Amino acid sequence: MYLGEKSITRLHFLIFGFIIKELEINSKHMDCLNEFTKFVQKKVNDELLTIDWRTMILNDSKNEEEAFDKFYLWLDECFDSKS
Repeated sequence: MYLGEKSITRLHFLIFGFIIKELEINSKHMDCLNEFTKFVQKKVNDELLTIDWRTMILNDSKNEEEAFDKFYLWLDECFDSKS
């Protein structure tokens, strides 16, 4: 996967495109995305937020690059918490 730079926004668009295509085939990935969004809401201490995970992570970071790294860190934490 090539994004050109560490950017949470570019990563979000890539994942969003993948999810849209996958939903046409199989909706099981939507459950994973919903779980990750709930996980991020807990990490930023606001379970009432209705914004997407990218915006929450970006708002909790200094810049796109930090948000990009935080995405993978939190995604791993989310998966580990489900194991």
